[in-house]
Amino acid sequence: MVRTQIQLDEAKYEAIRRMAHRNRVSFAEMVRRLVDAGMEEGRGSSFGTGAEALLSIAGTGASGLGDLGERHDDYVEGE
Repeated sequence: MVRTQIQLDEAKYEAIRRMAHRNRVSFAEMVRRLVDAGMEEGRGSSFGTGAEALLSIAGTGASGLGDLGERHDDYVEGE
C-alpha cells in the first residue's frame, strides 16, 4: 500500500466517517472501498462518473494537524 493524504470538506468527511462507523471499519478502509467501487463503476470509459464522484471529495490543503501523518490511527480511534 501507498500512504497518501487528501483534503475533504467537513460534510464529505462526516458522511464517510458515519459510513465507516456503520460498517465497523476504519475511515481509511471506507475510503479504499469507495475508491474501489468508483473505479469499478468507471471501467469501460476513460473517466467514468464513479471516478468523477471520487475526485469531487478530494482536494488539497493542510489539515491543521502537524502530526496527522504519524498519528492518523489515533485520530480515527478517538472518533
